[in-house]
Amino acid sequence: MADQPEMTLCLLKPDAIEGGHMDPIVEAIEKLGFVILQQDMRMMTYTTARQFYREHEKKDYFEELVQFICSGPVLALILTKPGDPIADLRVMMGPTNSERARADDPDSLRAEYGTDGMRNAVHGSADAEAAAHEIHTLFPLTMVKGETRTAEPSTEELVEVISAGMAELCRVKPEEPVSWLAEWMVANRNPADRNKKRLGDLLS
Repeated sequence: MADQPEMTLCLLKPDAIEGGHMDPIVEAIEKLGFVILQQDMRMMTYTTARQFYREHEKKDYFEELVQFICSGPVLALILTKPGDPIADLRVMMGPTNSERARADDPDSLRAEYGTDGMRNAVHGSADAEAAAHEIHTLFPLTMVKGETRTAEPSTEELVEVISAGMAELCRVKPEEPVSWLAEWMVANRNPADRNKKRLGDLLS
């Protein structure tokens, strides 16, 4: 079996998507030699966002960060390239604060497409450990560092899907609510599928 390529996670944030910058950012990434192994456009759930940003949980801005990343569609990309994709992507993104990026690295993605320190258009994994965690959070079946992980729904995710099903049941008011809810739960048991449906509703 061939060695697993080094990978990193890139996340195009809601401000980049809503600002119409998705295509030029992706084109710039590919032009620099990155290969997109997987991609997924989704609405980030509150539970997933808290898990994704768990290293910032003790910071004052944590809740604001979670609320922002859940405020609109995001595009998650698993990237690879020869050399060091993690470091190369971070160089390409520029300083975290977009205002500083415009002063110190005007050709970077955050300088061109970001607004401030949080609404800075793109996120990239800080190191190999962060990349493994972020890829596993958003693409749970992806092999990272020679290991396959399976997606096991957490209690929070189960509560989330049950709550969503009950809310949809109240909205639809079907003639046979028990059968309808059972079918809905089967069809929406996968969080990624629920996110894509929600995203489709938003964009339609």
